[in-house]
Amino acid sequence: MESTRYSEIIEKVIQEVSNQNVTWGIQRHSPETWITIILEEVGEAASVLQKDDTNMEKELIQVAASCINALYAMDMDFDEDE
Repeated sequence: MESTRYSEIIEKVIQEVSNQNVTWGIQRHSPETWITIILEEVGEAASVLQKDDTNMEKELIQVAASCINALYAMDMDFDEDE
């Protein structure tokens, strides 16, 4: 197991979490809305894979960051209008 590569990936995910929070703020969504967001990101990754996998890492990092933001939001009250 190459722990350095894992560390690089985790750093990229943390940076993407930060990027998402800067772009959209801290998001408060229902679990259903989070699943929709995550599935949209997974769909984008699948689309990239069908065309060209050069951006696959970027798309999977966005999936991971969305999952982390969803987990974080579970600790907050959600507002369906946000």
